[in-house]
Amino acid sequence: MLAAVLAASGQSLAAGGAELGVRVSALHAATHSQGIGLIVRWPMSQGYFAMASLDRQHYERGDSALSMPPAELRSTVVGAAFGREQRSNSLLQSWFWSWGLSAGFPTTGRNESAIADSLFTTATEIHLTASLGVSTKLSDNWTLTGTARLERHFVEWRLTAADGSLLGRKEALTASGLSLAVNYKF
Repeated sequence: MLAAVLAASGQSLAAGGAELGVRVSALHAATHSQGIGLIVRWPMSQGYFAMASLDRQHYERGDSALSMPPAELRSTVVGAAFGREQRSNSLLQSWFWSWGLSAGFPTTGRNESAIADSLFTTATEIHLTASLGVSTKLSDNWTLTGTARLERHFVEWRLTAADGSLLGRKEALTASGLSLAVNYKF
């Protein structure tokens, strides 16, 4: 699908040099989240690239009864991004920027809120992402990448009482943090 979108826009994927990576992330918003994921990056002309990602994030529970999330919350996040890489004079290092769009599919575990008989619910999330990073070449095929990320998450988190009254709601949050990835270039 990504190849079809790029073809329609006049861009093409390069024949070689695709990268596959594993990344770990730590983000902070109203609550902390940690995650691990896979990324695939395809080079295009003039330093541009397209990227697809699949992450599994775990949100830390809130401290107080009304903080979000009051229950165990994990999210599978599928995303696509577009960016540009700039190589430095040294062939060992480059820096890049990217922006993208992701969809998060959250699942909740046990609700251990301090409020008896309350229910925490959530729905599909939309994430707008921007990042700035640096890559260092470890060998001919391996690179280490550090990335600063800023994300805007549009969420639907609700905490309701047993009688249906709304106790708390969150519709959006801004997350920022770091990711570290090890990539293999084909």
